Amino acid sequence: MFIAVEFLSDLKEYAVVPLKNIIDGTIRAKYNKQVGKKLKIRWGRKSYDVMVRGFGSKPEMECICDDLATQAATNDKSDSESMPTSSKSINRKQK
Repeated sequence: MFIAVEFLSDLKEYAVVPLKNIIDGTIRAKYNKQVGKKLKIRWGRKSYDVMVRGFGSKPEMECICDDLATQAATNDKSDSESMPTSSKSINRKQK
């Protein structure tokens, strides 16, 4: 069994993680009730705060992560297009 997670950082990053990487064994046993909740996972030697986005087989979770990443990229693109920008000219002294 795998879970799709969103890392709780400024960037929208998603990953598919084996269920055994959830640090808290009680939470691991109740994985089906964790969607939308924050928890800690172990990745290598470090632990990370994540939000659970889904659970299921690895291919299903990869599809969820791909869809979430596409949505995040689309939202970022539309946000940057609607953001006001400044177009000042900078004149430099020539030596």
